[in-house]
Amino acid sequence: EGQPIKEAQSSSFELVKNNNIFAHDKNSFYFKGKKFNLFAPQKSKNLWSHYWADGKNLFYFDTSEESSNIISISTNFNGKYRQINTYFITKDGVFKDGLKTKFDAQSFGILGIKKVTDSCASEDTEHILQTDKNGTYLDSKKLPIQLTLFNNYTNLYISKEQIVYSFSNNDTGLIELGSAKNLRFIENNRNTLIQVRGKTYMLMSDRVSELTNDEIID
Repeated sequence: EGQPIKEAQSSSFELVKNNNIFAHDKNSFYFKGKKFNLFAPQKSKNLWSHYWADGKNLFYFDTSEESSNIISISTNFNGKYRQINTYFITKDGVFKDGLKTKFDAQSFGILGIKKVTDSCASEDTEHILQTDKNGTYLDSKKLPIQLTLFNNYTNLYISKEQIVYSFSNNDTGLIELGSAKNLRFIENNRNTLIQVRGKTYMLMSDRVSELTNDEIID
């Protein structure tokens, strides 16, 4: 902090988008105060979050306080990319935090996300239901079933065998609700209820919550 960058040209030196981690002058690009020789400042572009491109070169910069890692992702970047949640997708693959995942880039998508609040943690965590042409994954672990969205509900998922699943209100991952043909939906002004197998669930934004008999209102 407060250390001069002796090799920088003061007359053209400036921070990138008021970011004190990235800077450049007319000749060089700097990351955390260190010269980054693989970047031409005239061509460098911040694509999204920590991902930067310099022509066909694509890099990920780790901006955490304890690290200064720079990861070269591609030397043949065609300029096309998309992002889903925290995933960065190019023709070369699906990347998370600069690391290539096992997902197929063309067919990758996210079916659902469940937010998990931990009072002891500094920030909330997530359970993510991912999909590609090869299967369905929960937190990147492949499931023995392949799921799609059920009847356009964003929090209900159906298998090829017509079994419906959802995230539960506790931290047990996905739960099996039952056969789609046996689900009974009850709509009222406040909530959507699902009755199946003698149980009643309330449909929430990212999960279902099983109701006790005292909580059920006809």
